[in-house]
Amino acid sequence: MSTHSPKHAPDVPYAQSELRSIPGLETIVSEPYRAVLDAIENAAVVIDSDNTIRLTNQRFLQMTGLLHTEVENTAKWTEFIDIEDVEDLNEYLRTDSNVLIDTSTAADLKFVGIDEARPRVQISIRKIPETTLRVVVFIDLTVVEETRIRLQESEQRYLMLAQAAHEMILVADKEGNISMVNQAALKAVGIETLEGKWKNLYSWIDKSDHLELEFLLEKSMSDDLNGGVVEINIVTMDNLYTPIEASAVSVRKEEGESDILVIARDISDRKRVESRLHEERVRLEQVLESADAFIAFSDAEGRYTLVNQRFASALNHKPEEIIGKRGEQFLSSSVLNSISLRLKEALSGQQVSFEEYLVMPGVGKARWYSGTHNPIFDMHGKLRGLVTVILDITEQKNANEIRLETERLDLARKLARTVAHEFRQPLAALRLVSEIATMNNWESEFMSRNRDKIPAQVDRLDNLVSRLLSITDLQSKPYIHNTEIFDLETSIATVNTPKQM
Repeated sequence: MSTHSPKHAPDVPYAQSELRSIPGLETIVSEPYRAVLDAIENAAVVIDSDNTIRLTNQRFLQMTGLLHTEVENTAKWTEFIDIEDVEDLNEYLRTDSNVLIDTSTAADLKFVGIDEARPRVQISIRKIPETTLRVVVFIDLTVVEETRIRLQESEQRYLMLAQAAHEMILVADKEGNISMVNQAALKAVGIETLEGKWKNLYSWIDKSDHLELEFLLEKSMSDDLNGGVVEINIVTMDNLYTPIEASAVSVRKEEGESDILVIARDISDRKRVESRLHEERVRLEQVLESADAFIAFSDAEGRYTLVNQRFASALNHKPEEIIGKRGEQFLSSSVLNSISLRLKEALSGQQVSFEEYLVMPGVGKARWYSGTHNPIFDMHGKLRGLVTVILDITEQKNANEIRLETERLDLARKLARTVAHEFRQPLAALRLVSEIATMNNWESEFMSRNRDKIPAQVDRLDNLVSRLLSITDLQSKPYIHNTEIFDLETSIATVNTPKQM
């Protein structure tokens, strides 16, 4: 033995047997078993029936200050128990001759080792099946006590943090009986101390929310330990309702039972904001549905986030079938090719206007559409998406065509009146000359005097015909549907300008 050899206590044998007859000893002292023993956190030894130590772990050697060779097959484990505790040790060993006692009932003894203070240990002895060997475990109660002190300190810090927290914090059992509550929770219901009905959590909660609370508490006691989050209402001492968001988690106690830690926060402000947002959204939807335009909101990736019924109908779908999807899932390739460039410009932050002749899936025939893509930015100037507003302007286009056609007809009538007037003048002159000549029996004197007037009027008629024929060379420009626009106004001015005779 080394200089740290402990003071021996009397031997306390379990049974009478000789070393050579110990079954299983060769297997137990093999290296794998030594490794398993070293993995035990507490000091532990393997003993035979006469209390001789056959195998030790590193923690035992640390507590004794000895080497393997100084202990194994040499010392008895009872030598490491203070002689003052021998009576307690004997009582422990007499408790169960099979030594199958749970560690919670083990003896509380002083350990004789390198520490002169002789720390108190708890002894637990277990039999190794199919052998006469046993395992003795020495649980250092000093460590346990230090751990208990640290836990108490942690609990105090936890209580201090709980009292300083703005959230409501309570500890209750599964029936709702409250064992701890912080000031924020007391203030929330308008009380100063837990008295009367306020000692039970269910008295804090609106009766219509009791099932939600029960579900929260029961779920927190399940294996996952997390009860999730519920929104319920607490009822104050003045019978006012306050919406809260509550979560719960199971907290294990030393005696094996569990309490429930409930953390809640007042969400009144959030509820007011949510209510206001809901009202604004309802108003927005009402405006969208009452508008004559096709309106759609999309995010920065082009996914629709809100559309009105007109827009959905144009795509031949319901609004809920469009939300979260992109335009290419509904539009033909020809339409996509037509709008892709301007969508790219709009997503770069530019406002884009357009007017196009398109075939929409829900319409079935080509119509004229006019619209804008307006980028939407957040408060930091980051692009969040687009709002697209489209109007069907086919009827307006048709009305414009009718108006233009009417104007063209008016110009044609003006042209006809001008031409008729121009033809009427030389014809009237010719008629007058003809009538006078007839009255004078085409006398040579009259004919001689008026002979130059007839060719002049004939030339005038010929000139008018030539100018009318020039209308076929009118200036024009291409127009829709393979048509052309003619400059009738200039032509009329040309026809209406008298030529000097």
